[in-house]
Parts: sequence; C-alpha cells; structure tokens
Amino acid sequence: MGVNIRLVGSEMGPHFTEFCTNGGYSAFCDWLDSLPEDRFPSARVLSDEGEFKPTDVLAEQLEEAFEEMPPDDPDVLHVVDTFLSLIGIGYPNETVTIES
Repeated sequence: MGVNIRLVGSEMGPHFTEFCTNGGYSAFCDWLDSLPEDRFPSARVLSDEGEFKPTDVLAEQLEEAFEEMPPDDPDVLHVVDTFLSLIGIGYPNETVTIES
C-alpha cells in the first residue's frame, strides 16, 4: 500500500496521484522534521498535519531546503524530488493533502 497526494484549488482543477511507499513517506517526514522550523515552517506543518495550503509557499520553502540541506539518503532524495515535481510551483489557493 502506498501514499498518494491530492492537490485541490489550482486553476488546473483537482489532481490525485500516487506519491511513494509508506516507508518512503516516513523517511520524507523525517527529513521534513530535520529542517529548522523557523526557516521552513511549512515543512513542519506538512509533516505534522499531512496537509498544507498554499502550495506556492510550500514549494518555495521545500526547494530552498532541498538545495541547502538535501537528504543524505538517495531514496529520500528521490522522494523529495518526486514531491517537488508533483506540486510544481504551487498555487496561492491550492491545498496539498497526503493520503494513505
């Protein structure tokens, strides 16, 4: 069983897609939790609540974190890269929800 993401509120309409395995998601959350909360608050909210709005803010913060503090594990690198490609640049009114 895997983890999916749901994107709702963009101009392109709702989108639901497979994201990663349960283990991959757990490792992704560990990376999110390792980021400084004062610099990347959206990462902590996504990890704690499994949801975040707006995705444009999330995308910007995660791109910056990925460049400055990439995960050491190549599998986690892949999961983060996949997540960033799925949310793209994000939208001000869009919500991302993690579903398992």
